[in-house]
Amino acid sequence: MSPVAQPLELDLDLSSMLESPVCPPQPKQFSPPNLYPEPDAGALPGVLFKSRFHGQSHWTNYASQSSAVMTAIQAHENLESNHSRPTYVTCKAISRAIKSQEPAISEFTRPIRDLVPGRAISNRLVQAYLRTFQTVFGIIHVPTFRDDYQALWLDSRPVDEAFGIILLLMMCIGSTFSSPETSVSKSTIQRWSHVASSWLKSSKDKAKLTLDGLRIQSLYLLACQTSSVKRDITSLSTGTLLRSAMHTGIHIDAEKQPSLNINPHEAESRRRLWATILELELQSSMDYGSLPLVNSDDYNCGLPLNVDNTSLDTAKATGERPQPKPIDQFTQSSFQILLARTIPTRLKIAKFINGVAPSSSYETVISLNTELSTALTDCYNLIEGYKISCAPPTAFQTKLFDLFVQRFVLGLHHPFAIKAMSNPSYFYSRKLCLGTALALFAPPGEEFHQLLLHGSGLFRDVFTQAALYMCGELIDDSEAAQLFPFNPVGTFACEEMRKATSKYLALAAARMDAGERSIKRFVLVSCLLAQADVAQAGASRERKIAAALGRTLGLCHEKLIKQLRAVQEELHQARLGMGTVGVGEGARWDDLMGIGMGGGSP
Repeated sequence: MSPVAQPLELDLDLSSMLESPVCPPQPKQFSPPNLYPEPDAGALPGVLFKSRFHGQSHWTNYASQSSAVMTAIQAHENLESNHSRPTYVTCKAISRAIKSQEPAISEFTRPIRDLVPGRAISNRLVQAYLRTFQTVFGIIHVPTFRDDYQALWLDSRPVDEAFGIILLLMMCIGSTFSSPETSVSKSTIQRWSHVASSWLKSSKDKAKLTLDGLRIQSLYLLACQTSSVKRDITSLSTGTLLRSAMHTGIHIDAEKQPSLNINPHEAESRRRLWATILELELQSSMDYGSLPLVNSDDYNCGLPLNVDNTSLDTAKATGERPQPKPIDQFTQSSFQILLARTIPTRLKIAKFINGVAPSSSYETVISLNTELSTALTDCYNLIEGYKISCAPPTAFQTKLFDLFVQRFVLGLHHPFAIKAMSNPSYFYSRKLCLGTALALFAPPGEEFHQLLLHGSGLFRDVFTQAALYMCGELIDDSEAAQLFPFNPVGTFACEEMRKATSKYLALAAARMDAGERSIKRFVLVSCLLAQADVAQAGASRERKIAAALGRTLGLCHEKLIKQLRAVQEELHQARLGMGTVGVGEGARWDDLMGIGMGGGSP
């Protein structure tokens, strides 16, 4: 067990906290660090940032350094470093202090059964997971999980370890969407994830190379991007999960290999798990700006069947293959099928974007765009048909599908959209990037909004990319307006970009209320938007950027102090053994599982 960090006292003022071992005192003269990478003027397609290489799909490639913004940050830090007003350094110090407390909370663990909350709360958290991510990622075999879950409340014996960890991770993810009466503390969620992380590090490979082992790994990676779970990088990566899946053999189509002797309902579970793992690897490669570790020629596993949970129930009972419905009929696996159909093309795009060779071939961009556009046209036509079914898809399903596929349009065209600001030959890329960026900020629906508040990775950074791109467009437009009487982008488009970027800033502030500690994206977009507004306001560029910087840092400082107090209080409660949640009676299981209802994959 790692040493438990001692909590910082709540009655210490900021200067005392900054002098603590956790938060070293700030330097008297601020020299701005590489907050945002400078693009390589050479042929390297990506950036080297903090000793890591990030290909062009990583968000830092959208954060080209603005000399005006960096000058403003340096001036602000040097001016305010000897005063009590917030600075970038003090905000980072508070963030480090919060981070130092969180591992201690996770250490207060108990047996799995003791970590499961009361039945009413457990039901709501499980239901929240089932109606959201399970409808797009078919990770759980719902009939088997249903039976094990019902047995949990009827039997007082110790919980099966694999099932218990799966349940805790499902509730971690479900907590993102839970209502206030079902909310659980951040420390409780951290303890749940700590159990999974410990299992991943300590269990033998034999336990991981099973369908349940793959489910645990998939759920853990998903929980790390959707809730307050912080991923232990020593525990798992999508590359490790991909290799584990291939060792297990789920990349091989069981129906084409009778010698594997796999029953039909397990074969369907394998198809859904493989589609999930491919999607996780593909999205991870875009998040990190790295090459996908798989090609479409490396597997022959078929697409999931277009069936509902009731068909899986029947298949489990009879041992017969589920009978799929036509793809134009909406089922609980339809969205996973649509995503899987586009994976080969999106793999090509990810490799093209993040390869080490310069992506200079515009003909390749247009070819890949045409291939993706053709596939997405078919998908969106099907989705429009699903919307008029008796049980139409949810806003969460459609928004998640949009995010997973449209980020590839933005990533593919972004380098050329930037070139289009000086070379009209690439205007098509500029048009597509602008339309995609604006579409991302369309009204999300309540559950997807909760995901944007609490999520990380693509649930944060794709929107950062869109906001940064729009800031670049606005700055280019404001500078062009000083030289030319016409507007190359259009007045209406500029107004929409300002609205969308303002939505991003409001979301960034709300994310800090929900526990976000990183401030660099918030600060950068705020300052770049101020820079874009200079020409319109007729104000001094330096003063306007400095004012936006001061406001943003003041807001960040206030919210981080609240977080620090909250995490210390949670640690105190955990030490007293009070970090648990309530007990209640459960809901009807058929309603909870959505048996027989359309709306996503099981």
